[in-house]
Amino acid sequence: MPGGTTVSKNARVDAAAAARARRSGDRRPLLGVPILVKDNIDTTGMPTTAGSLALAGSTPPDAFIVKRLRAAGALIIGKANLSEWANFRGNQSSSGWSAVGGQTNMAYALDRNPCGASAGAGVAPSAGLAPGPDG
Repeated sequence: MPGGTTVSKNARVDAAAAARARRSGDRRPLLGVPILVKDNIDTTGMPTTAGSLALAGSTPPDAFIVKRLRAAGALIIGKANLSEWANFRGNQSSSGWSAVGGQTNMAYALDRNPCGASAGAGVAPSAGLAPGPDG
């Protein structure tokens, strides 16, 4: 996934459930809207690594913001790559690179770095993967 590290295994099932809920009259404001969260925001069932191999396999429960997004009906479809440790690993770190997700490149200029600690969160919407990230 461009700009991502993890795709939710439940994304299709969750999307179908959201469609049924909408047809049944559920009008939550974000019902069925696909959202990516940065890989330093905790999500139940998906690893939260902050881009670091040191946290590989870490699967904490949902962060407060993720709980709120889900309550509003949003579908957490995956985790967006970020500069490892959100670029707090040294003065010479590479923007948009993490050991888990590798180098994030711009969606339409693959030879370019999108810059910033939230590289994947910026690239994923521009590639049409989600209307917006949380991050």
